[in-house]
Amino acid sequence: MRKTLTLGILAVLSMLLLACQTASPSRTPEVQTVVVTVTVEQEDQIVTEIIPATPTPQPQRSLTICVVQEPENLFIYGNDSGKSKNNILNAIYDGPIDTLSYSHVHIILEDLPSFQNGDVRSESVTVNPGDPIVNSSGMVTTLSPGVQFYPAGCNDQDCMATYLEGQTRITMNQMEVTFTLLPGLLWSDGTPLRASDSVYSFELASASELPTEKQVIDRTSSYRAVDGQTVRWTGLPGYKDANFASNFWTPLPEHLWRNFYCKRFAQRLRPNAHPHRLGCLPDRRMDTWRPNPLE
Repeated sequence: MRKTLTLGILAVLSMLLLACQTASPSRTPEVQTVVVTVTVEQEDQIVTEIIPATPTPQPQRSLTICVVQEPENLFIYGNDSGKSKNNILNAIYDGPIDTLSYSHVHIILEDLPSFQNGDVRSESVTVNPGDPIVNSSGMVTTLSPGVQFYPAGCNDQDCMATYLEGQTRITMNQMEVTFTLLPGLLWSDGTPLRASDSVYSFELASASELPTEKQVIDRTSSYRAVDGQTVRWTGLPGYKDANFASNFWTPLPEHLWRNFYCKRFAQRLRPNAHPHRLGCLPDRRMDTWRPNPLE
């Protein structure tokens, strides 16, 4: 008795081409079937052959960014704030909040804070003489005689008040915004990304040695990690920030940078001088930097 065993071997061939241009539409992979016929001479014998599937090697992904000049450094709070630097940073750090069609889009956050979802609140708080506030002109000052302010519940000049000599405590509105990170975020070295990394970033940005924009920082009462995934920003009493959803500081790898002094950041974070250019997603990292070979 002769038995014929037909073995089907399925091979899937695909190729993905990446270039410094818009990707072409994907095409359906070509499928080829190779049939192998084996004749078994011996009677009543079952032949089983297992052919392990060989995974198709994935081509290395690459991104080419064409810039006018080499940035001085890649520190987000450094002196160099040109487009060349920003284009590269956008490839390393995803978000945390992007702008698309003039609207904020959350990338590593669960949602954008809003009054509707309960992540933004304006509470009435007690303010004592000498406490820092934002006055009716939007300037940071302390509560003292002659200072004009908006009392709690007041939103226009018709109800604006002036603090008087001998007056005691008053009440003002204070804004509070809560940001929640997506679960499971990792730095590209595998370290979990935590809310404290954003607080660390805020502390760096607040340092007087660094040339950062201090307007929102100066009007911040506190910026703290509530837990591993949650950060809460609280403004000074009287501060009304229409752009409150962006008061989240880009996380930075505290586990690598915590021992750096602010004055040395610019030098340490030159593109070709620092090996730990981590991204806030596992596949975002700058491994090497080669200076412009054309210079």
